[in-house]
Amino acid sequence: MSLVIYEHPLNEKQRTFMRVEYLFGQLDSCRSLSHPFQLQVFFDALFAMVELLDRSDLRSDIAKELERNEHNLVKWSQHPEICNAALEETLRQVINLQNTLSKKEKVCNPLKDDPFLESIRKRFTMPGPSCDFDLPQLHFWMQLNPQDKKAQIDGWLEHLSSTREAIYLIQTFVRERSNFVNTKAPGGFYQDNSENLDMLRIKYTPAYGAYPTVSGNKYRYAIRFMRLCDEQGRTTVDEDVMFSLARC
Repeated sequence: MSLVIYEHPLNEKQRTFMRVEYLFGQLDSCRSLSHPFQLQVFFDALFAMVELLDRSDLRSDIAKELERNEHNLVKWSQHPEICNAALEETLRQVINLQNTLSKKEKVCNPLKDDPFLESIRKRFTMPGPSCDFDLPQLHFWMQLNPQDKKAQIDGWLEHLSSTREAIYLIQTFVRERSNFVNTKAPGGFYQDNSENLDMLRIKYTPAYGAYPTVSGNKYRYAIRFMRLCDEQGRTTVDEDVMFSLARC
């Protein structure tokens, strides 16, 4: 049975970054709109992305993280065993993203001002909004030439491309801060300090018949392995659980 990796954020900033990253994944997987049922996921993700990116705190957090990564890369360049070519390429990427994003007031404004998106956006706050009778204009749009639809979708997502690149780069830095270490949860429970951490990555096997849940704050965290709900509700694991943990 293959191993599963579960990631859990330990602060609000990382929680938002992971949500944005997840939405970009949904947009990528459904952008072909090869099946009408992909409409719901694609436009839900697009409108949620617009709402998130409209927040000034998210734009500020992205800028701060890019600046912090730039400083770290400059510091690492002094290490005698560092690969200078790879570091310089990554540093160039960080600086280019900083310059690009700093010139944009709000990357989501073109999407908010798009007449077609605006005409269907409110409907997507309702259950089952992509039925043909609810949105005849969307039904008509789906019948357009595939190349025309692709060009329009590519244009929408192009406005988000710099933010996508920044988020993926930031998250790569976070995940590469720590390697997985074999760990034991006695009686299915494990806890430790969480100071200066952004994310926990838990690698475990489903063979235990249990999954990890995480609770905590910026000072401490706790991992509890639970079994799926049955007639008695959720139950905890009583035996020791071996797993791998990366503290990022």
